[in-house]
Order: sequence, then structure tokens, then C-alpha cells
Amino acid sequence: MEASLHSSLRRIEKAVSRKAQAKAQALTLGEELARSEAPPDAPVEPSATPRPRGSGRSTRQLVAAAQLELFKMEREGHIDVLPAVGVGNEFPIPICRFPIFPPISEEKQQELLEPRTNALVFQGPFGYGKRHGPKVTTRHEDVLIALLRLRNNHVRGLPRKLPIPIAFTRQELDGAEGRAGRPERVYVTLCTSTEIARELGWASTGSKNLNAIKACVQDLAGVSIEINYRTEDLHQRYLPDFTPGTTFNLLHVIWDAYGTPGLFQIQFNPLVTHWLEREFTYLNWNVRRKLVRATSKALFKFLSTQPYHYCRELEWLAKTIGWPGGSKRWRETFSEAAQELVDVGWLERFHISGTGRRTPFKLHTTRASDNPADTA
Repeated sequence: MEASLHSSLRRIEKAVSRKAQAKAQALTLGEELARSEAPPDAPVEPSATPRPRGSGRSTRQLVAAAQLELFKMEREGHIDVLPAVGVGNEFPIPICRFPIFPPISEEKQQELLEPRTNALVFQGPFGYGKRHGPKVTTRHEDVLIALLRLRNNHVRGLPRKLPIPIAFTRQELDGAEGRAGRPERVYVTLCTSTEIARELGWASTGSKNLNAIKACVQDLAGVSIEINYRTEDLHQRYLPDFTPGTTFNLLHVIWDAYGTPGLFQIQFNPLVTHWLEREFTYLNWNVRRKLVRATSKALFKFLSTQPYHYCRELEWLAKTIGWPGGSKRWRETFSEAAQELVDVGWLERFHISGTGRRTPFKLHTTRASDNPADTA
């Protein structure tokens, strides 16, 4: 009991220390920025925190200047700000088990959209739902993973006081004030397109690639999702406080945040924050960045939620990852995807059993045991 208490105190002390260090670093950079912008003979107050303008500054300076704005909101009593600690390969399980980012092109998705709502309808073993908005692919999902890995602030405050104020639908409200009267916790990412490109492992950070990243972020901000689990227990676990049928966004974004050209402020939905803290798996980012095939990425994402030894029917897997190809192509498609996972060292071996007639095709996989990033 006493040892556990000491351990908890040490964790709290470390978190407080990290927060103080982050503030000190941001304030120091803020003073440097102020001096760099002032006329040569003009006096600069040490506590000055000028509105960042973004011209000719490094990525580090841009982010630090925006960080000052968050600390200002905290000083004014609107929010509580803590560093996002322990950020790594965490990825929400619900996104792994529903084909929100199917491994098919935008053109192919267009053929599958529901005519009335223009939404992508999906049904699988875990439940069913719809994805509204832009036609996002595994390319967009790569950018989402990068944004999650770059999250650098953990913010708590009333919905209307958050860095990007949020509103709730009547379906989501409970009680007299509802969720609008309760503090929410969100992760906030302050970053630039250049940082995202580096996180993605792209060799070039030219304007073409940076514009492609911005387009992906715009698409992600426009996506809204409706998920319905097949059992009440699963719904309460993964969608607490949400009435079945409610749609939600994954994230909200401010372009040129705090007047800084090229700076994104991305705020993840409170539900995504809940998933990242309680309902997540580990997605090996080093492996994901090596994969080329979209089906390999989708299969890898799903298998990351499963045991090291796994077996499933190909028809079941096709529905789960959102691959719409016919049964004649199942064996070939999943063999190619699994082989790429072997080639990059994530799977040790695989084989497909069955004839596809009397006995269904089944994929049998064994993960390699030397992937420490799978669990950190």
C-alpha cells in the first residue's frame, strides 16, 4: 500500500515537473521571439508574449509561440493544460475494427456510397454504421496516425472553454445542463505540415507534399462517423454517453492557428481521447510506414488488435477491413497482403487453408516475437 502511494506520488511529481519544463521552454522561446521582432534599440519586456506571425521562424519557434497561447488560456482560468505524456503507438481499437478508412481508392468508394445520404455504409462482425463526408483512404489514416503521435497537450475544460469550443447535440445531452456543463478532456496537437511529413517519414518536404498533407487534414476534419455496436455492453464500453445513431467527428482543426501561417491546431474529439486512454491497441509505426499495399495496411491494423496466433475466414476479414472485392480474389489479395507483412518482419509466417467451396478460406497468422514497438 505504502509502496503504491509512493509510486503514485512519483508519477504526479514527474508530470508536474514536465509541465513546468514545457512552460519554461515556451516562455524562453517567447522572449527570444519578442527580441527578434523588436527594433534594434527597442526595450523588450521579459514577460512579453507577442502574437506569433510565423514569418521566417523555425517549426520549433512556431509551436512554442502557439504553446504560450494555451498557457495564457490556463492562466486566465479557462482550461487546465498538461503535457501529453506517454505518447507512442497507441491507436483506438474502434477505428481498427470498422472500415472507416477502407483499403480502396476514392473512385471505388464513390461506387459504394449510399445514394440518399452519400455516406459509406459498412456492416461487419462488430456492428454497423456510416461514414459521412470526404472519401478518406489508408493515406488519410497514415496522416491521422501521425497527428496522434504528435499530440503534445492534454487539456481539460468546459466544452465552450476548450481551445476549439465544442457543442453537443440533444441526443448527447443528459440532465439539466448535460455534457455542456461537464468538463471534457481532449488531446491537442500543435504542429506544422513539415512536422507531419517528417513523422510520416517522407524524404521530401516540398510544397507538393505539404499541400497534400494539408488536404488530408482538411478531409479528416470533414469526416463524421456513426457507429452502432451489436450489443449494449459493447456500446457502453466504446461509446459511453452516446445515444445509438449519434454521429461524431474524429477531430477539429484551426488553420493558421493564433495568426501563425502554416500552423495547425488539431483538437481530438473527447471520445477519441477516451479511446486513446482506455480502449487502444499498439500500432507499430515503424512497420506501418514500410507498408505499400493498402490491403496490407488494413490487415496489419486489424491484426494488431488480435493474439499473436490468429485464424479467421477470409470473407469475415474482407467485411471487417472494408475490402469489397469478390470471393474469387480473396485468396490472392490476402496472400499478397500477408506476404508483405512477412517481408517487413511483422509476421513470422502465414498460410491460407480451405478450398473456398466445401470449406471456407481461412487465414492463419503467427506474429514475429521480436517487435518491441508492438507494445510501447
